[in-house]
Amino acid sequence: DYSALKNQINQMSNTPWLAGLPGWGKTASLAELQAAANDLLAEEDERKLAAYLRIFWRRAFPTHIDGLLVLANDGRKRVRYSAVTALSNVHHPLVRELALTLLSSVDRSEDGIELLCSNFEPGDFELVEQALLRSDNDDSSHGIGSSIRTLLERHLSPEAEKSLLILY
Repeated sequence: DYSALKNQINQMSNTPWLAGLPGWGKTASLAELQAAANDLLAEEDERKLAAYLRIFWRRAFPTHIDGLLVLANDGRKRVRYSAVTALSNVHHPLVRELALTLLSSVDRSEDGIELLCSNFEPGDFELVEQALLRSDNDDSSHGIGSSIRTLLERHLSPEAEKSLLILY
């Protein structure tokens, strides 16, 4: 139950159980998710924030997303990554706006692609192609490739052909 999970997060004594948080979130009740969301929004510790965010990797955040949008631009990489992954399940105009902003950036294109997962519109693969063409190193291309794979899992489209050829 959530109270036991919250105790584990607060103790943060053994981290292997973190891998199970997305699965727990996927099957949790709406009341438990709401409680986790409230605790997440009140948390400041980086490790605990990242843990709470993992709960929402496979399930839409159940309350207002303003706090998640702030965390998606957090200076701490682990928090930022987890917040982007959580936001990738949220369909909202502000998430799409952030996706487009990040997609046009030099260093966070893969985050923009992740955020398109629930905010995809026809023609978006053209933006993905542009991000790929701007990619200036193998690490960046790898991150973009992983994000494209996630996007294709939700939006398999012939539009992706050129992006995949560029990635190849």
